[in-house]
Amino acid sequence: MPTKTKLSSFYVSPAMTHIFQTVELISMSGIGVLVVGEQGTEKEWLAKIIHDLSSRKNNNFIMFDCNSVPAAELEKKIFGFEELTVSGVAINKGLLEVAFGGTLFLENISSISSDIQTKIGSVLKNKHYHRLNGVEELNVSFRIIGGTTEKDSNQVSFYPPKKEVHSSICPLSVNIPPLRERKEDLPFLVERMLRESNVAAIKAIKGFSKEALELLVNYNWPGNTKQLFSVVDHSISLCNNQVILAKHLPEYLRDVQISQPSSCNENIVVSI
Repeated sequence: MPTKTKLSSFYVSPAMTHIFQTVELISMSGIGVLVVGEQGTEKEWLAKIIHDLSSRKNNNFIMFDCNSVPAAELEKKIFGFEELTVSGVAINKGLLEVAFGGTLFLENISSISSDIQTKIGSVLKNKHYHRLNGVEELNVSFRIIGGTTEKDSNQVSFYPPKKEVHSSICPLSVNIPPLRERKEDLPFLVERMLRESNVAAIKAIKGFSKEALELLVNYNWPGNTKQLFSVVDHSISLCNNQVILAKHLPEYLRDVQISQPSSCNENIVVSI
C-alpha cells in the first residue's frame, strides 16, 4: 500500500490528485466517508487506503456488500442478534462488533433503509448499542466508509450526494470520476497493474507496445479500472515475451477505431 508521500504519484489527472490530497488529510480524522463512483472504479481500494493511512490501520478492515443479503436480513447482519436455543442463548455477532477498533466499508450503502441508517447514526453518536433481542450493552469503536454509485457533481463535498445516505453516517463525500474522463491516468494504472499481475502470473513482462497502448487509450472503459485490470490479466496470460502486443488484447479491444495517436512514442516499460 502506498505511503502518504507516494499516493498521488499513481495518477496525473487533476481530479485524482485532488482526491488523494484530500484522502491524506482526512485519513486521521475518523470522520465517516462516502465514496461515490461507477461500478468498477475501485471504491473498496480507496476505502482501504483511507484505513491504512489512519490510526486504525493495525485493526480489522471489514468489507460488506449491502446487496449481498435480503433487505429483511440486513439489520441482523449489521447489528448482530441473540436467540434462544435448547442449550441457552446463541450470540451472533454483527458487522459493528466484528469491526471494533477498525474500519467498516459498506458497499452499496444507499440500499440500506432509512430506519436502519438512522439506527447506525444513533450508534455512532452514542457509542453503544444492543444486538437485536439482546440485553448486553456493547461499546463501539469503528470508522464507517460507504460506497455508492449515486452521482455527485462535486469531486469532494461535505454532504452526501443523495438523501438516501444520512449525513450522520458519512458527512464527507469523495467522488471517483470514471476512467473515460481521466485517461491520462491510464499509463500509470497499467504500470501498477503490470507489477501486481506479473507477480501473480510469475512473469516478467516489461510493458505494452505503442499500438497496444493506443488501443487501451481509445477504448471507453465502461467497466472502469476493474475492467482494465481484467484486460491486463488476460494479456499477460497470452504473452510469452517481454512486451504485450495488440494481438494479446481481447478481441473487442482490437476492434476499437483509433481516433487519435497516443502521446507516448515508445512502449510502456515497467522496471521489474
